[in-house]
Amino acid sequence: MVYLVSISGFLTNAVMDIPLMLLFNKLDYLLFLGSIVSSILGFSISVIVGLVSLHRSEKKINFKFLFTTIVKSLIPITIMVLILMGIEIFLPINNNFLKIIVYGIVGGITYIGISYSMGILTELFGKRISK
Repeated sequence: MVYLVSISGFLTNAVMDIPLMLLFNKLDYLLFLGSIVSSILGFSISVIVGLVSLHRSEKKINFKFLFTTIVKSLIPITIMVLILMGIEIFLPINNNFLKIIVYGIVGGITYIGISYSMGILTELFGKRISK
């Protein structure tokens, strides 16, 4: 199973790397973004193949908790990205170092705050997180 997971992710990344780089270049995006997307696709394929293999070999595994947590996590991620895009539009920061600091602090507080208020952190880490 480990070989199948590794090979599927590696092959996806290897096969998609250059075509996606050429596509991103053709669309006037930065060339390396194609490589990043290819890596994300390869990793995602590895995870999906691994989960499917686990589900087939161990019928008792219930992935409902995993999928509901992923869906719930998309809400704070989306809100965080929208807030950071708003900062980029309405309060542009020219200093890259300062931008990293501000985005890290604002993004972190936003994501952790919304996740905590939705109960995601308590679901993942247990009641210890709320003390």
